[in-house]
Amino acid sequence: MTFFPFFVLYIGKISLAFQGSFNLRKPLSFCTCFAKQSFDTGDASLPNEGLWNQKKYPIGNPNTRSINGIEGSSVEDQNEWLDKAREAFRSKNFVHLPDILPKAAFDLLLDEINSIPQSCHYRSPSVHNILLADDIDPEHRSVEGDNTSEAEKRAKEIVTRLKQESRKSLIAYDQFGEKSILCRFYNSEELIRFVSFLVLDRKADEKIFRSGDEIGGAYVNIFHEADSLGWHFDRSRFFVNLILQNPAGGGEFEYTWKENGCGSSPTFAELEKVLTDKESENESFVRKVPMKPGSLIIFCGSKAMHRVTPVTSNTPRINAIFTFEFEPDVVLNDYTRETFFGR
Repeated sequence: MTFFPFFVLYIGKISLAFQGSFNLRKPLSFCTCFAKQSFDTGDASLPNEGLWNQKKYPIGNPNTRSINGIEGSSVEDQNEWLDKAREAFRSKNFVHLPDILPKAAFDLLLDEINSIPQSCHYRSPSVHNILLADDIDPEHRSVEGDNTSEAEKRAKEIVTRLKQESRKSLIAYDQFGEKSILCRFYNSEELIRFVSFLVLDRKADEKIFRSGDEIGGAYVNIFHEADSLGWHFDRSRFFVNLILQNPAGGGEFEYTWKENGCGSSPTFAELEKVLTDKESENESFVRKVPMKPGSLIIFCGSKAMHRVTPVTSNTPRINAIFTFEFEPDVVLNDYTRETFFGR
């Protein structure tokens, strides 16, 4: 959710694939794995075809013509779900895909996470503003586009000076072996084809690239009891989020959005009401996304302010983030690397 653009896909039935909760021990206060230290995670015996639910979400099948340059995604039985996903992304700012991972891949991914030593879980307590920057960026436009009224400018200055608190544990990309389910799913053709179809303008000459960052390309967030993610906008345009475990209480994903036809983000003046708890019941802009384990969600976090509410149970909230960019070899800025990965 990091603060990178991402997609989150939820698989409802997969939440029944394992008994009980995935219980990690209490978080350490710091990480001792500062250097790259990949662990032998993953099961190479699971074929790549077992990483994507092709029956429910067919994409990339051979011998079919292409949509938007994406081979194998334009036959009739594939068009329906792809078109619905694109429409949801345009109007609601997110896409929710339940049951994206087959059961075997889902179980193996949880095992991978459990196999990585606690000493390599970086605790990331931080205080930040909603723009995730040291200072207010004078080039950052209003969330309403060209709205530059004096009232909006004042509201922007107010809300970007309000401090937000975040606290969670992270497992960086370089802690996972290249055969791991996490790395293989991130590098799968199915995922990048879907993301490309979803976010690219059909008329624009754009491409989607996986991140070039060795620690932030893909990573795992673990929210223990009392952990949360404060209100913020992502600095990247979207993110891909795979939900692996929900807590028994709290840990809800919330975002601000106007449901007015095509949908849009509230103005900074309206966001001020959200951040200062001055919203009235009939003008609330806060939306909630029901997240079930095994679901993939793609969310445009640069357009909508969002957060994860505090976890109120002993069972942690666990999700994986996959980062994509519109340019090749993009890496984290120093502020984000230090704040959220401690490097």
